[in-house]
Amino acid sequence: MIVRVKPHRTFAWAMLGLLGATILADFVVGGLLANVAANLQSTTFVTWLTERFGVPFSLGEIDAFEARDFLWAAAYGTFGVGLIVHGLRDLLVPRKVLEANEEGIAVHLTGWFGRATRIPWSVIDDVRGGRLTHLDSVSEALMVTVTTNEAIPADPWGARWLDDNTLAITARHWTKTPDEVAEGLTQLALRSKATL
Repeated sequence: MIVRVKPHRTFAWAMLGLLGATILADFVVGGLLANVAANLQSTTFVTWLTERFGVPFSLGEIDAFEARDFLWAAAYGTFGVGLIVHGLRDLLVPRKVLEANEEGIAVHLTGWFGRATRIPWSVIDDVRGGRLTHLDSVSEALMVTVTTNEAIPADPWGARWLDDNTLAITARHWTKTPDEVAEGLTQLALRSKATL
C-alpha cells in the first residue's frame, strides 16, 4: 500500500518558482537588449538611415544593471528554477508519504531528505483516522498507537506525539483520507500476521 502527496500543492510551489525565474529572465533579456541596442546604434546602416532621412534613429536608453542586481536576479532565478523542478517532479511522480508492506509501515518522520522511519507490525497496537488541532486549525491525521516508541523520533516531522504511545501523523495533503488508509493498513496487518 502506497500513499502519496496530492500534486496540487507542489504545483502551487512551481507557480511561485515561476516568479523567481521570470525575474532572472528579465535581467538576462534586459542585459542582452542593452548590448544589442548599443551595437545596433553604432552600425553603419543606422548611421546611413539617420543621414539619409534626417531623422534621429535611436533604440532608447537602457539603464545598465549593477553587479548586485545580477546577484539578486541569480539568487531569485536559482530558487525559482529549483521550485519549478521540485513542483514538476512531484506533479509527474508524486512523493510517497507512507508505504506499508508485510513488514510494517514506512513513513517519513525525519524531514525532507531523511530516510523513512519503519514501524514494524509487531509494535503497532492500533491504527485509526482522526483529527489533530494545532493553533486553532483542525487537520486530518492518521493515529498510530504503538507499544514502544524507541524506533520513532521524539520530535517527528509532520507528526506529533499525543501521549507516550500515540503518534498523530498529519494527512492534510494525502491522496487518501486517514480513514481509508487506516482501513487498508488494518487489512494488510491482518494478512501479514496470518502469513507469519
